[in-house]
Amino acid sequence: MGVIQLRNPMLSRGLRKLTTGVSPSNFSMLTPLMRAFAEKANEGKDGKKKDGKAASKAAPSDTEAVEDTANQPKSRRRPADLEKAAALESKIRDRIMDAFEKQYSFVVTTDMCRLDFGYFISRPPIFITYTDEEMKLRRTRYLMMKKYKMFMSYTKELMDFPRKYPNDMMYMSASDNDYTHEKTDPNTGVRVRYHQNSKFFKNVDPTIYDHHSIQHNSAMKVYLLVKSKEDNKWTWPTFIVKPRYTLQEAHDSHFTRIVDSGSFYQITHGPIYNTFRELNAEEKKDPEYKKVRGVRTYYFPLYHTTGRIILEPARYSDFSWVARTEANKFFTREDYERYIQLMLPY
Repeated sequence: MGVIQLRNPMLSRGLRKLTTGVSPSNFSMLTPLMRAFAEKANEGKDGKKKDGKAASKAAPSDTEAVEDTANQPKSRRRPADLEKAAALESKIRDRIMDAFEKQYSFVVTTDMCRLDFGYFISRPPIFITYTDEEMKLRRTRYLMMKKYKMFMSYTKELMDFPRKYPNDMMYMSASDNDYTHEKTDPNTGVRVRYHQNSKFFKNVDPTIYDHHSIQHNSAMKVYLLVKSKEDNKWTWPTFIVKPRYTLQEAHDSHFTRIVDSGSFYQITHGPIYNTFRELNAEEKKDPEYKKVRGVRTYYFPLYHTTGRIILEPARYSDFSWVARTEANKFFTREDYERYIQLMLPY
């Protein structure tokens, strides 16, 4: 294999694999590249080594030594060999990414698509509600089980104790539980406080139905939708993945652009849905997209835990917390059929 020319890093199959995903953290497929870059680094323009001596084919190169070391059991490897291999991999990683970033400011997949991340950000139900029919069914089951002694009964003495909520301190420690409104009842003189950003059931008003409030429709699971300025449609928040990001770094960076000083819980390790779209008119005019054929977006489900929603003014004009039963008021018919099965009610 000849020396890889860095002017076009997409020629090599190994480099194409390397650009798939968020960050080139797995270098197990780079054995040919390691040899090529080692030869490139050790030889000058005249084919001689940097120390002035002619390059000898019989003498093993640094890369071959590293390969021999990698094939040895870990117990036989020397610390110096391991440090040498790590330094070489780090050097190769930097050179490949430097060459890649000169051509693209975003990550490109193996099928020459720009890689984007999208997020299904949701807030779980705060209250559990039952309809009258469900309460009647539960009462019937309870009476039947009690009549036939299908469960052990509890005496009054066993149930007569002060109840405490062990999670109170954990939830109350979050800044979202700081009160935002306060007023005094003129008749009773009692001071009432309202916690607008709280999701803790003691601080939540169950009658709130405001799409801008995190407490909206507190009996159901709600999802965060944003309104795009480009086509004036409601959609999920998406972001372009930049090079040199690991998966977790990409999530952290993108989430801070949605939620101010917030945190999230990643439900799954990988994406649960992906879409593909053609390049729009502005992207087709950009020389950087000359070889890019489209945009592929991978969606990850996240739980919102803390933080206040913010928007990117350049991309989005509005946001809403939307339950599954309300999705038809926001999505187009095509998007509704595409996403409704992913919006769980709880």
